[in-house]
Order: sequence, then structure tokens, then C-alpha cells
Amino acid sequence: MTLSDDQVDQPITLELELLELAADLGFHETGVLVKPRESITLKMPEDNSFQIIGEYQNLARSLTPGELDQPGSNVVMAVNIAAVAVMLRSGRNDDAREELHTLVMAADNLQESVLADYQMDLLNDIR
Repeated sequence: MTLSDDQVDQPITLELELLELAADLGFHETGVLVKPRESITLKMPEDNSFQIIGEYQNLARSLTPGELDQPGSNVVMAVNIAAVAVMLRSGRNDDAREELHTLVMAADNLQESVLADYQMDLLNDIR
């Protein structure tokens, strides 16, 4: 399968936008997280990318333990948004779409309408 220029360029653009949103919400990707994220490529076998995505999520959660339980904290959402960025990087657009849709609903439930609307805009950009 050959990817068009749009398919190759789009995930990186959305990836960076998602990572910026995660940072705005309080999650800051450290060097220890950058390395596994950057090791993922579109041509990587699905099992390998799935394993790295899981490791990224677990490591991200372990690096922000005190912040995860604070009332009013969006760090949990931010960690999951960063994971969506990693899913996009791997080309797992359906998984990224599903996870981001869940995060839109979570933001709605938290009455974070601006965040929910912004996430919905990003969701609509995933092809």
C-alpha cells in the first residue's frame, strides 16, 4: 500500500496539535517519552506500534502520578490526548478517532464545552 502525501503529512500535523493541547492541559512530554513516540513509524507492524502505544500511556501515567488525582486537573485527559497523538503517528487512525471521541464525551461530562468542541474539531480532521 502506498500512502499519498496527504496521508503521510496529516498525522504529523495533527500529532503536534494534539501534543500542544496535552501540554496546555498540563501534560509535558519528557525526553523519556519522546523516544518511544518518535520510534513509531507508519510502516511499523501493527503489533509493534500497539505495544509502544501501551507502553507510552503507562509511562506517561507513571510520570504524572501526583497530578492525576488533583480535583479539577485535566492531566488524565491530557495523557490520553498525548496517546491519541501517538496512535496517529502509527497510522492507527480508527483507534485514534475512537479514543478522541471518548475524550470528547468525557470533556462534555466534565462540562468543559470549549475543550470538547476543540477536540471535536480535531476528531473531524482525522481521516
